[in-house]
Amino acid sequence: YGYLGANIVKFLSNKYEVIIGSSNKNLKKRNSIFYEWDNLPSLVNATKEVDVVIYASGISSSVAKNNPALTNKLEVNGTNNLIESSIKNKVKKIIYLSSAHVYKSSLNGYISENVVPINTHPYAKAKLNAEAILKKKCMSSGIELVILRLSNVLGAPLSINSNCWSLLPHDLSLQAIKTKILKVNNNPNIERDFLSLDSFLLVIKEILNTKFKNDFIYNLGSGKSIKICDIARMIMNRAEVLFGNKYSLVLVGAERKIDEKLIYDVNKISQFEKIKTIISNDSLIKDIDKLLLFCHHEMGKILKK
Repeated sequence: YGYLGANIVKFLSNKYEVIIGSSNKNLKKRNSIFYEWDNLPSLVNATKEVDVVIYASGISSSVAKNNPALTNKLEVNGTNNLIESSIKNKVKKIIYLSSAHVYKSSLNGYISENVVPINTHPYAKAKLNAEAILKKKCMSSGIELVILRLSNVLGAPLSINSNCWSLLPHDLSLQAIKTKILKVNNNPNIERDFLSLDSFLLVIKEILNTKFKNDFIYNLGSGKSIKICDIARMIMNRAEVLFGNKYSLVLVGAERKIDEKLIYDVNKISQFEKIKTIISNDSLIKDIDKLLLFCHHEMGKILKK
């Protein structure tokens, strides 16, 4: 299980009995159960006596581009089997982690849930197809459904083998520890919405305790945009504070100075007061520090070998 899934399991296990469903045969964890996406009986078995399914599985954008058939199998056929299993076992709620990138390939401008998704990338199309399957079958079966279109969640993974190192903050943090040089290859003036991992987990916990009606889709982010160059400077500055070294920032795409503004509207999910408070109080500093310290620790282990 991946970056977000692993952190969700760790966070919720303090209060709930969490069963880890995984298609990874090598996963040897307490309370884990193996299933195959194209095997309905295995998913029926995995969802027995389960009240809430947090659907965090998915294929990365790069894998989806190179293997649309596998992506379709996981996100479409797999979603069909998951919802059929959930109906059979009388699951009460499904929380699906979708993506802001369903809206369009270049995420800019004003984006609320009313914006019609137009991204034709296999990753985005698979997410949208999974959303449609869940909406249709949850409405007919009475299962409560929450679809979260996530912006970018910034925080430390639980394993160096996690599937997060292509994400900008994670890549920059690893660069800082490895070379003391942070290189940004994209247009540094592109804006992105980042939500801290700590806030994301608190929102998930609130969703578990909140009753949602037949209004399924919610944008989830901080509602505050920051330029790529500025998030890079934040990471560099925190590295200097934590480790006392000097770091360099290289903006490879600095000649592309066109601003790409983004307003990721999270007002809809903020109608729930406790979630609104979590988002309003969101700060990236603590999770940037955790990410840098994780990278420093893991690189130290590698060097000792």
